[in-house]
Amino acid sequence: MSKGAGKGLHPNSRKNLKPVQPGEIRNPLGGRAHNPEKRRIRAITEETLKDVVELALISDLKGLEAIIRNPETPAIKVGVATSLVKAIRKGDWRILEAIIERLTGKVAIRVHHEGGTENRTTVVDEVALKAAMKKIEDDV
Repeated sequence: MSKGAGKGLHPNSRKNLKPVQPGEIRNPLGGRAHNPEKRRIRAITEETLKDVVELALISDLKGLEAIIRNPETPAIKVGVATSLVKAIRKGDWRILEAIIERLTGKVAIRVHHEGGTENRTTVVDEVALKAAMKKIEDDV
């Protein structure tokens, strides 16, 4: 590399690069495509915990306790089921919400409203929405 040339500025550093053509997708899966282990672990975790989350959604404590007592149950499933049983008994649904968001990713809430001269769809920050609702409740 010649003196004074920074990283990527040498003529040979760009010799083999080809520009992206219109409509061409080079990495359709995004950054996650580079880590197949993460994809496999996420798929296993989702499949493993699906029935636990379903039982929690209907508050089936007996079903969750059966999973916990079964010696064949994977440790991660036992741990999540135990946390969910405790949360259900306390009435703390934030635990279930956190586990579902961890498995599926946080979903943006879209609000469609009509007004003025245009129709718009807005993505709402759920945390900000909950804080605003709490403030309204406190004020009333």
